[in-house]
Amino acid sequence: MQDETFSTSLQNWTIKAHSHLLSASYLNECILLENIAQNTQS
Repeated sequence: MQDETFSTSLQNWTIKAHSHLLSASYLNECILLENIAQNTQS
């Protein structure tokens, strides 16, 4: 019973970690694109 709970919480944590990483890399992409756009304008 404890093992099931542990694996479930581990899965949830992994999913959360992945979504955090995805959103972080997405933000980085947006910032990079914004910087490139500003550099080409000036």
